[in-house]
Amino acid sequence: MDELAKKNIPSALYYPAALHLQKPYYTKVELPITEDITSRILSIPMHPYLNDEEIKYITGNLLQIIENN
Repeated sequence: MDELAKKNIPSALYYPAALHLQKPYYTKVELPITEDITSRILSIPMHPYLNDEEIKYITGNLLQIIENN
């Protein structure tokens, strides 16, 4: 997220914890795969108003960040 922010690309963690661990839904069920995936999901800009140049900028920078890590 920090690297995306440096490129002025917004990102967010919509679910900082798996749903079964959040207060309204809390359960003692263990879902390790769900918890692992939740810790790695990142939301990036995606809407019908992005133009081709913006899409290329976002995806190009995202790929570069992934390749460098």
